[in-house]
Order: sequence, then C-alpha cells, then structure tokens
Amino acid sequence: MMLFFASKGFSRSRAAASSSSGIKSTHIRKMNFVLTLGSIALSVVALVSFAASAFGRLGVVEAPPAADMSSSQLLRGSDVSGDQGGGGREEDVQFFDFAPDGTLTEQPPHLTPIDPIVSLRSGGFTSLDSAHRKGLIHTGSWIFVIDSSDKLLLLRRGPDLVTCPLSWSMVGEHTYRDESKNDTLMRGIEEELGGKTLKALADTGSYTELTDLPLFYFRDYGPEREGRIDRQVTHLWLVELGVSADEADDEIFQLDEEVYEHKWMPLDEAEKWVQDDMTAVKEDGKLGGFCHDTIGSLMQVGFDRIRAIREKL
Repeated sequence: MMLFFASKGFSRSRAAASSSSGIKSTHIRKMNFVLTLGSIALSVVALVSFAASAFGRLGVVEAPPAADMSSSQLLRGSDVSGDQGGGGREEDVQFFDFAPDGTLTEQPPHLTPIDPIVSLRSGGFTSLDSAHRKGLIHTGSWIFVIDSSDKLLLLRRGPDLVTCPLSWSMVGEHTYRDESKNDTLMRGIEEELGGKTLKALADTGSYTELTDLPLFYFRDYGPEREGRIDRQVTHLWLVELGVSADEADDEIFQLDEEVYEHKWMPLDEAEKWVQDDMTAVKEDGKLGGFCHDTIGSLMQVGFDRIRAIREKL
C-alpha cells in the first residue's frame, strides 16, 4: 500500500495526514473484524468440544426408530453390510470406563440396568479379542427372533468355535466402530440369518428394544478359556419376522456358516428349557444345552419382558 500511495504523488502534508488517518481507521476496522471472527471461532470450537464429549461417552449416534423408517431406509441403515470404507472396521470395538462423575464408580452386579451416557466414558478402540482378554467394557446386542406364531429361534454354535462349542443360544452381535445399536441389530440379523431375512423384517416384521436401559452383562470364563472376561453393556431386542417358521426356513433364511443347526420352540417351552438348565447348574453344575447360567439369566429377562408386552396387548 505504501508503494501504491507513493506512486500517486501525495506530497502535501494535508493529504499525507488524511491518508494516515484513513489507514489507521482501516486498520482498526480490520482488527475489529478479525477479533469478531476469532470470538465466533472460539465459540464454535467450544460447542464442538462439548458435543464430542457428550457423544464420546456413548460412542454412537442413534438411528431413527423403526416406525419412522421406510423399508429402504431400514435395509440401508448406516450400512448394514458393516463395510463403511477403509476396511477392517469389524475388528474394532469401542471400550469404556466408568465416568468419574457418573452414577457408577465400580462394576455393578450382573444384569444391572446401566445408562451409557451417564455412567460411561469412551476409553478408545481395540480388537474384540483384546476386549475379552482384558475384560474391557464394550457394547452388544442379544436378539429374540420369533415367527408369526410366537416360536423362538434358537441357534446351535459350531463344534470348532473356541467359546461354548455346540451350545444353544440366540442371535447376538458385538457393536463395532461407528455403529449405533440399531446398526448392530440389523447387521446381526443379516450376518446370522441372511440378507433375505433383513428384507423380510423390513417388509413384514417389526422390532423393539425390550428394556428401557441396556443391561450390564458379566461373565468370567476362567482359566479354561484363557482367562477371558465378558463385560458387555447389552441391548435386548425382540424381532418379530411376521412370517411362519416354515416360510423362514424354506424361503428366507441363509444361515451363517458358524451355525451348526437351528430350531424353533414355542416361547413357553424355550423358557422352561432355560429354567431347567439353570436348575441343573445349581444341583450338579452341569448344563443341558446352554453354555452357562449367565446366558440363561439374560434370556430369562427377555422372556419376562416379552410376556409383559404380550399381557398388555
């Protein structure tokens, strides 16, 4: 700017004084503008930091409820295939610590309802194997899948699986990086039962979370399982396919290769089977079909909640 004004030949003192005053005024306006921008930027940074802290404890962003989603949205979700680019997302789970200012400061009893937003803070990401070996708190879902006549789907684990081979269970999934609980639910259905099952759920079925808050699931597998410890904040789901068991078996299901076999049982019979197994544990320490009594106790919560829902209809 000095070169610009010099080239115009302003040599008289009055013009110089006017020019100097104009420059100072311009500089002041620019400084005020910069300071205003700086204040706005600091406000934005503070807002983003607050939001990141709040969501960091939960680690997820919820998908809209089923009632607000079309079939295409339900199938698409946040990417039910689990492949969101970059690869390897399935190997990462978010783990948590108890928030120092939350309602919990130490491990709660098995099946305690827990509010992740209030009670937990994110500790970062690790592999699922590491989470189990180190006993880190992570999240997941257990899913009661029933047909149009209230028969429960039970899956038998393959003989070559490290944990609980040949035991009976239900559809279950861990929550991976960047997934909401709804994403985990949809991916679990697709991976365990096939893409056609996911489409049937969107077309004719429904789903609902069985508890107001997820449950803190705890299991110490002991030295026979390399000291693995499962500390999982567990969402319990009821998935109603809206089709018969026969139709699901013949036309829809594409079961995961780790599923050794499956069967359908009326809810009351399945509940009695679980209860008999729980009794067997107390009497002689042996189970007749399920891996251990902590799974049985989790399933019992689901049976109780489904019964309460049915009684309100």
